[in-house]
Amino acid sequence: MHTSICRITLYSTTMTVLDEHRTVGQLEDALSDASFFTRRGMHYPSFGSHPAMKELRRGHTVGTRALTWNATGDALISCGHDKIARIWHPERTMDVSASTELTGHADQISAIAGHPTNPNFIATGALDKTVRLWDLRTKKSTSTITTPGANINLAYHPDGCVIAVGDKNENVSLLDGDRGVFLHTIKNGTVDREEINELAWSPDGSMLLLPMGSGNISFLRTPDTPASLISDPKEHCPWDLHPNWTRDLVRPTHPAAIFCIKWDRSGRLVATAAADSTINLWDAFDWTSRHIFSSFKFPSRSIDFSSDGEWLAAGGEDTEISLMSTASERIVHQIQVTATINTLAWHPFKPLLAYGGTETTAIYGSNTNTRSTPIWLYSVP
Repeated sequence: MHTSICRITLYSTTMTVLDEHRTVGQLEDALSDASFFTRRGMHYPSFGSHPAMKELRRGHTVGTRALTWNATGDALISCGHDKIARIWHPERTMDVSASTELTGHADQISAIAGHPTNPNFIATGALDKTVRLWDLRTKKSTSTITTPGANINLAYHPDGCVIAVGDKNENVSLLDGDRGVFLHTIKNGTVDREEINELAWSPDGSMLLLPMGSGNISFLRTPDTPASLISDPKEHCPWDLHPNWTRDLVRPTHPAAIFCIKWDRSGRLVATAAADSTINLWDAFDWTSRHIFSSFKFPSRSIDFSSDGEWLAAGGEDTEISLMSTASERIVHQIQVTATINTLAWHPFKPLLAYGGTETTAIYGSNTNTRSTPIWLYSVP
């Protein structure tokens, strides 16, 4: 880790295409979705002529819980309720026999994260109260780290030095991603029971954002020096927040619990999805709301920005995945699905979206059978 972590900058941006056209006279025709691309000399996708989607089958026996790409995008890693993480190379082959199982967790793997710069390393968090670090070259776990609770989310710091992990007891802990050791509890869930469903670092790593059950986002400032990040792993913080961390801001964002948060890689935008079945698109410069998407029937369970920031994808219990243009701030395409979508992840360099979930079929009255659900790959045409 660097000797100093930069203070957060609320990212300034040049005027977006939408800003430029907001002053167009009222008598002029409304801009089409395509015009937001063509006026910038960009190709607008031909969604109507899209080829069949690819499927990765038989990877997990009871559906997919989470997905992540490695840093170079040549490997897609999935995990599920079956305690297994699986390495796929979908651009080489879709055959499950060519994939690799990562085993060792004693309970459901709920979260997975790829190292942001090293394509060989990933982390998995499970309900067995451990986080495992893996080397994709050896296909083995390099470290097993015990955590305070059953883990449900993970987030690598942008330079890969540390990992934030959240558990069902509402603890948020910090792990050393290089040495594979527990550092300290950031937020003590026994003192502060505020629900935390996801974690997000700012692109410069100076802030850790905690979206909360109250509909607020807590902005925590990362300590300045590596030494301040280290404490006795046996010592449990008696306060709601570790003394080396400071809460700079609590920002109201939704009237209901926030389920998802994602930061655009360029640092321009942040998206949040909540229990009120809305997605809010925020300007990261001043944290003003740019647009609220409110046409969903159910809350989104997963959202993600494409690598170029042009697209925001969202999925959940609705019968489609929505693709939203960040330029026009409209839903421009919907991908029909037959499963509850638990996770989706854009390729780090290509307009390729991977998504998966759990498909449930009623068979005898109220009885249900949860079966193996494919992982789908959708390429923006």
